[in-house]
This record gives sequence, structure tokens and C-alpha cells, in this order.
Amino acid sequence: MIAAYFGVKFFLNKEQPIEREFYVVEESHYYLKDSISDDTQGSMLYFTNDEDFHLVVPGMMVFIYNEEKTMRFMVDDVYEKDVHGEYKDGQLFYGRRVYFTLPHTNLTYTMDKMYIEFSTLFDGTYIFNAGSLHVEFKEELPFYKYRSLEGTKKELEPTLDEILVGIWDKGEIDHIYVGPYEAPYYIKDNIIHIVMPEEIHMLSQTFVLFEVEGKTFHISNFKYFWNYEILTFGIYTKYEI
Repeated sequence: MIAAYFGVKFFLNKEQPIEREFYVVEESHYYLKDSISDDTQGSMLYFTNDEDFHLVVPGMMVFIYNEEKTMRFMVDDVYEKDVHGEYKDGQLFYGRRVYFTLPHTNLTYTMDKMYIEFSTLFDGTYIFNAGSLHVEFKEELPFYKYRSLEGTKKELEPTLDEILVGIWDKGEIDHIYVGPYEAPYYIKDNIIHIVMPEEIHMLSQTFVLFEVEGKTFHISNFKYFWNYEILTFGIYTKYEI
């Protein structure tokens, strides 16, 4: 009788479902496009303690839109990839990044808050705030010539602090832009230190625009570092899913 009791108790404990936790990271997503047919990929990063859970399922429709709902696009080629895991409160969370193709358009547009809507016929609709989005469309934009390129990360946040651009000749720089924002900068020892504007969310990848003597140049989308301690800093929103 005692053996049967412990057997039932073990079975119940083993089969007890995990209480799923789901977190979406709010990032700044900045992309430079030079062609309508350019298959630029947007993304959303999430973490869950449920190893078997995957947000993207076959037949799912996905939309992105701004807070005011004045812009709304259906996106295609949606899939997700496993990224690194992180520990939160002693529990392992599995990171996954959802990718999608941004609209084929010649528009420059900004979403101060980018909401992503995932809809399925049977499982309902999920809506998440994935941070901000800025897409800059400029055709035949010349490259800004540099001799070195790197980024520094803020000490207490998992985001860019400065972009360091090594140069030979700065020319007469009028303005520098990171995403939709004009960025302050200073030059020291032939290195342009581009300071990230305060409005930016978590950012590790971006393009940069330079206005020099009345002409616009660019540095393409570039990944400056990889983040492996995101949950520690609390730059996320928890959702019930």
C-alpha cells in the first residue's frame, strides 16, 4: 500500500506541467534599404522557460504595426531560430529569435513602438511590443570610408554606448544619424566617437548616416557585439501565453 502511494505521488510530480514564463525583449531595430526588392529581415527576441514551446507555427499570419495603428504591414517568411540560453532566478530560459521579411517598399518609416501580432486559426492571437523600428530607404548611397570600426557597450546596460570610426580625413561633417536620431559625436586621435542618443532601446546592430559637405554617406548595418546577459538587466516585458 505504501509503495503504491509513493508510486502515485512520483507519477503526479513527474507529469505536473511546467508553469510557462515568456519574456519579449524590447530592442531598437534600425535597417537601411537601398532597393524595393531588398529582403531585409526584421526580428523579435524572446525567452521562455518551456524548452518545448515554439511561438511560430505553420499557417500563422504575422503583422507589424505602430502604437497609433496608422501603419500596419503583413510580413512574410516568418521563422524562428534558437539563440543562447540565460538564467533568471536560478531557472534556465531558452532564447529564440523570430525572423521575418520587412515590406518591399520605397518608404522611410518609423515605429516608436513596434507591435508584432501573431495570429493562428486555432490558438488565437498574441501581440507583443518588440521595441522600436526604423527603416531608412535611400538608393545608391555612397559608403563612408573608414579605416576601423568598433563599438563599446554601456557598463550597466546591454546596449551600445559609442560607435568608434577610425578615419584618415573627417572632412566637414555636418550631421551624424543613428537610426532616426541625430547623434552627438566628438573626434579624438582620428577616431569619431559617435555617442548613442538617449531615446534608443537596447541596440547592438545599426547603420550610420553621415552628412559631409552637403552629401550623405553611410556605414551599412553592422553587428557591434553579442549580448549574453539580457535578462539580468530587465529590458523585457512578461506576457501570459
